[in-house]
Amino acid sequence: MLNQALRAALLDPSVFDEFGEEPESMFRSMGVVIVAALGFGLGLWSEFRTGAASGESTALLMLAFVAVSTIVLGWSVCAVLVWAIGNKGFGSSTGYRTGLRALGICFAPITFWLFLNVPIIGAPLALLAHVWTLPACVVAVHKTLELAWWKAGIAVAFGWAWGLVVIPLFMVLIPAADEFG
Repeated sequence: MLNQALRAALLDPSVFDEFGEEPESMFRSMGVVIVAALGFGLGLWSEFRTGAASGESTALLMLAFVAVSTIVLGWSVCAVLVWAIGNKGFGSSTGYRTGLRALGICFAPITFWLFLNVPIIGAPLALLAHVWTLPACVVAVHKTLELAWWKAGIAVAFGWAWGLVVIPLFMVLIPAADEFG
């Protein structure tokens, strides 16, 4: 799982040849998404914990839970939009689960949100890692949905924007900044 996640993050298209229809590949993808979601949630928890009052521990735990849930939800939303645009808009015939598996393994860089609280490099590293999922997902969609690069880019841009930008921004980041910032 770690080897595949690293290869996907390094934009190696051959990693997606290993994702067939076997059920265990879905568990590997889900595992990567859960680890990434935990990194996102714990990173936000540690960032807002430093400025929080002593009585806000329950709110901080809720923040971490919502952050973890948001990344898992974002994976689903991203996959649905990519599948819909790729299949209905661009004529691919690949199943939804194949795209879900391929996109899930690309979420590994989000784990770097765990280092959000590191002075100077934490926030840029977290944002860079979050953005890095975009080209990784384009490679995954190009390979698994068998779309041209520009079609894969369009499909992923919509899915990534909604699943990894809009949903986390409005469900976690803005409310957390209002609450703890």
